[in-house]
Amino acid sequence: RGSTGRRRGPQDPAPPGPWAGVLLRSPLAWGLAVAFGMNSMNTYVLFAWLPSLLTDVGLDPGDAARRLALFAALGLPSALVVPVLAERVRRPFVIVALFCGCLVGGYVGLLVAPTTALWVWVVLLGVGPGTFPLLLTLVNLRTRTPAASTALSGFVQGAGYALAAPGPVLVGLLHVGTGGWTAVLVVLVVSVGVLLGAGWFACRPVMLEDAPRPGTGRTPGTGRARGGTGRARGGCRAGDRYPGPRDSR
Repeated sequence: RGSTGRRRGPQDPAPPGPWAGVLLRSPLAWGLAVAFGMNSMNTYVLFAWLPSLLTDVGLDPGDAARRLALFAALGLPSALVVPVLAERVRRPFVIVALFCGCLVGGYVGLLVAPTTALWVWVVLLGVGPGTFPLLLTLVNLRTRTPAASTALSGFVQGAGYALAAPGPVLVGLLHVGTGGWTAVLVVLVVSVGVLLGAGWFACRPVMLEDAPRPGTGRTPGTGRARGGTGRARGGCRAGDRYPGPRDSR
């Protein structure tokens, strides 16, 4: 008595659920995280090692630096255009496939014809990481509430960057160990395959809030069990007659 707050009705959302358990069991969350990690790893590796690779195939340091600048600049158009496209298509996996194709084309070009059409390979590699803004946009497009969006964003970026961070060091060790770039480029092509597979799960038209809460079958954002037939808190069973003013006398 004396409280001025409004009591929560049967249709009001329940407090946020245990998002950690939902995220760890969500193919959507893991798809986004692995795709984010593989895309970031490829970007970090290219920023770190592309100049060295280009000088090894015959460019002088100045030309290698100019091509690295081109690689970096090509990320801006994707950052502006891709989020708009992502909101207009139901299954943006085709966008992921397009960018993965660019990365594979650039790597294969450097592998089989490193001194031919070098500008083309660099352009393809510069366009390829455009999956990055798409994945960030999907974090919001695959959630309905701020709580879910925050939880998913933290999981995707935390796990993704953890996967990506060792990439440049491991590539450097592989290059030193093999004495060339062939093994490095093959490994990077394989990583793009992982990105493509994870992107398929990330682009499925599902919402994080629709995943059941572990152990209860309830969704974290609503507190309601899917397919439940029991009486809701403070509510009526389906088919019960709602008492009118005359019935309450």
